[in-house]
Amino acid sequence: MDRQFANPSYWLLLLPPIIGLLHFRFLKLRQKTLTVISPINAPATVSPFWPGITSIAFLLVVIAWLRPQWGFELEERQQSGVDIVIAVDVSPSMLASDTPPSRLKLAQRAIIDLLSRLQGDKVALVAFSGVAFTETPLTLDYSTFRLFLNQLSPDLIPLRGTNIELALRESLKTLLPSEEKEDSLIRARAIILITDGESFAGDIDSVVSDLQDNAVDLSIISVGTETGAPVPGDIGYKRHNDGSTVISRLDVKALKGLAEVTSGHYYNLNQSSFDLGEVYENGIKKRLTATVEEGGQVKVWGE
Repeated sequence: MDRQFANPSYWLLLLPPIIGLLHFRFLKLRQKTLTVISPINAPATVSPFWPGITSIAFLLVVIAWLRPQWGFELEERQQSGVDIVIAVDVSPSMLASDTPPSRLKLAQRAIIDLLSRLQGDKVALVAFSGVAFTETPLTLDYSTFRLFLNQLSPDLIPLRGTNIELALRESLKTLLPSEEKEDSLIRARAIILITDGESFAGDIDSVVSDLQDNAVDLSIISVGTETGAPVPGDIGYKRHNDGSTVISRLDVKALKGLAEVTSGHYYNLNQSSFDLGEVYENGIKKRLTATVEEGGQVKVWGE
């Protein structure tokens, strides 16, 4: 088949006859009104001419919107970029509002800004708390990635905590090719870890060598403040056993130490000048060489 519509929203084809019918009904109603007000000047019948013209005009608009395409040519495409895993802390403390509207929402907005800068870079999403899960594997489909990103919440992972080791291991698992793809092209790799770093667990030393052996660039992004804020619960704020309110505070020193141990790069999301897109363009892209690979043949349709 060598013809198609670029925007296959075929339900729009129902609009022209509906609009034409509404136009005809309007003229009929107008005729009745004129018959009551001025029987002499009222038209005897209502012509379907103008409603028909209206329907045809809207039909042409709809067809233009559907973008009919006829014939195509095959073109060889190349793509270049970096494989990036974004690991996001979804522990309950990420709902604290010391960085309005919340730490998690601020992180999501920063990631959305980053997506607008990516060109040919594959991106994956890992959510972690006490354990870590890959929400979406490496993909060039940024709209699907954004859909999963918007659904992040502490409810995704019932096991509480902030296990950095498992977050990094899951990210590495997502980045590294499987055994059946050992001969595949080795791409430049990066991990962006976003956490409030209130407290974290896991054997970090055991994962450092894996990061270094696979030349993975690590950026640690902190979110939250050292002053801290209460952590929302099911009713009001979470409380300690003695009844006092739980206050979650960002531990900058610990996260900077984590960056040092992992040979990573530390950034603070709360700074007014912070831009995750800049971390990508002036950090990750400059430290890594984007991999160029054949993208295969693509169909270029004639409009």
